[in-house]
Amino acid sequence: MESNNNKKKAEKTTKKLKKKTVRLLKDFEDTKISLQPTQHLFVGNAGLLNGVARESLLHLFSKYGSVKDLTMVPQKSFAFISYQSVESSVLAVAALTGYNIISEDNIPSAPLYFSYLYQKINLPYIQTQLYPNESRQQINIIGLDIKVNYIDEVYEKELYDFFYCKEDDGSLMKNRTVKHFGYEFIYGSNNIDRSKPLAQKIPSVCDSLLKKMLLDNIIDFMPDQLTVNQYRPGQGIPSHIDTHSAFEDGIVSLSLNSQVTMEFKKSSNELVPVILYPRSLLVMKGESRYQWTHGITPRKFDIVYTTSQLNSTAEQDFFTEEHLTLRERRIRISLTFRKIRFSPCICNFTEKCDSQIVNQANVLLPITLIEAMHLEDKHVVKVYEQIAMHFSDTRHSPWPRVKHFLNNLKNGSLVADVGCGNGKYLGINPDLVSVGSDRSINLISICKERNFEVCISDCLTLPYRSNVFDAVICIAVIHHLSTQTRRLQAVEELIRIVNTNGLILIYVWAIEQDNEKNLNLYENCKTESPNMCNSSNDSTDKICCGKFSFDTITTESRRKIEISEGRNTFQQQDLLIPWHLKEEKCKTEEIFHRFYHVFVKGELEELCSHNPYVKIEDVYFDCGNWCIVMRKKN
Repeated sequence: MESNNNKKKAEKTTKKLKKKTVRLLKDFEDTKISLQPTQHLFVGNAGLLNGVARESLLHLFSKYGSVKDLTMVPQKSFAFISYQSVESSVLAVAALTGYNIISEDNIPSAPLYFSYLYQKINLPYIQTQLYPNESRQQINIIGLDIKVNYIDEVYEKELYDFFYCKEDDGSLMKNRTVKHFGYEFIYGSNNIDRSKPLAQKIPSVCDSLLKKMLLDNIIDFMPDQLTVNQYRPGQGIPSHIDTHSAFEDGIVSLSLNSQVTMEFKKSSNELVPVILYPRSLLVMKGESRYQWTHGITPRKFDIVYTTSQLNSTAEQDFFTEEHLTLRERRIRISLTFRKIRFSPCICNFTEKCDSQIVNQANVLLPITLIEAMHLEDKHVVKVYEQIAMHFSDTRHSPWPRVKHFLNNLKNGSLVADVGCGNGKYLGINPDLVSVGSDRSINLISICKERNFEVCISDCLTLPYRSNVFDAVICIAVIHHLSTQTRRLQAVEELIRIVNTNGLILIYVWAIEQDNEKNLNLYENCKTESPNMCNSSNDSTDKICCGKFSFDTITTESRRKIEISEGRNTFQQQDLLIPWHLKEEKCKTEEIFHRFYHVFVKGELEELCSHNPYVKIEDVYFDCGNWCIVMRKKN
């Protein structure tokens, strides 16, 4: 009885696996499963997606006979194997069905399962541009060069041991561990502070490497900045271009201990994968340095083409065949040497050049009402009109504490969402009567399509009677106003429209973002006697907030509003944040710059406490924002 049950169970499993095989093979034309043994096998749970390298698979299956062909497919959990004889394939199926292959990172795969195929799978040279070739790496990027085996193994070990970081050493980032020498690279602004050189210069252990690069004419100068990145398997670095204005032309990077694939991109349809071998030197000059982004995708393995020998008999020679396989990543350390630039960049690649883009934009802090309105119209209103659909697609998940605020209001409360965007908070609590407003016509159109009650309105002049709403929320809006006077005016409007005992919730971007170290830095950033403008006719502003105290802005002294590429560290409070709008159909990208005034700790509280008719009930930090809850008093 038990034997019959086991037999039925096995037959059921076999039938299920056959169906799965048919489904997985639907993309392979002319591929049919044979009910009789053949020399051609489909092998389930033995693919690149399972972390199985070609070499490991070949070693395992060669035990049962001469392997004629082995094909692995990217992003698939299966492989195709052809033996010289049917007898060998029968032996392999009998021995390996249910076998668990140990992947390259020592994780057992799911049990192997097989199907016989009528014929050998012939695949084209799959997506050549996506995977580099170990046997014949070709780099067709102007100014890019790879110097393989640039140093010997003894020197590699010396450098690796010197720069190796333990878990609690160095600056631990999301994707890697970083150390800086000479000057610190500030990732929030993608720049360096030339006025603050580090006490730690480039270590002397690098001297022989630097001298060799000079003698070989690889560099034309002695670098004064070194960034050491340490990557563990599964880590990488976002695609980027080293800031033009920060460094001179000519950036070199030495790889230690592990092979990795770096991807270079010039546009959405121009991608060149490059293998960086241990002890190889990456040299970027000219176009490769200024116009191509480079990055490392976070993963534990890289897929590469390799030339492999499957059969060494006189009749069959497979030396020339190129196949896909995996290369495991180990701990890798890169040493990137640069020379600090002390003058604006004047390269020929102006569309990527921050020096020339900023100069062309010439965006300065406004000192008059007209200038402020012009700045916000160009870098806030018109930008949101252009990016409305793309922006809406990225704004669908409500922040939990805003949701909690709305869900704790009394049923039937009348709520105003000032700067409602695509209306993601308007439908949170159906027991409320919610009204949204926004400057963007296109965002309001999206709200109307969702059947929300909305209107087009500026947050500075809301079209509502005073003392009407039971609650008001203003999420990520006030930081788009370019002067202190206008930010104060916006707060006054929110207070005006709410009734007595009504609540007001405001969110603004924080300069500190999510960095606890930065939060502690501004712990005492409060002013005992704030000096804030209270007249809408003032043409000058002054912020007094602890360490962030700026002089009155004048025509002669006002600062340029810099472009910031990062969202973790800001070097000034008034800045332009790029929005990358990609057109998939045309495979093009357009960059828009939104104005932001990021708030320091205590600044929002002081802005709101200027009004004597509100009581501040809560101030907190949430998702990179400073937040405040106020109640209107009698």
